[in-house]
Amino acid sequence: MVIQILLVLLLSLAINKMWSDSDIFRPLRNFFSDYKYLRKPFLCSKCMSFWFGFICSLLVFDPFFVIFNVPVGFSNACFGLICHHITCFLVDKNLF
Repeated sequence: MVIQILLVLLLSLAINKMWSDSDIFRPLRNFFSDYKYLRKPFLCSKCMSFWFGFICSLLVFDPFFVIFNVPVGFSNACFGLICHHITCFLVDKNLF
């Protein structure tokens, strides 16, 4: 169970890193940078880490629903928040 949680967490952080820095997603980042209200949420790695954590827990594995049997939407948001806080810590320490 712990291994699965760590794998989903690493998956969401890896997708976030690819979104933020890779050349593959540059056309999409440039597309979102043209729109005023989408620029900040889609170009900030701290903001996107929440959404990637949310999506990974929704599509791949939902750890809080399996362990604590909480409602699915709430558990996805909690996992997204955990991914967001870990990304904020890594960015603040210049590790990400």
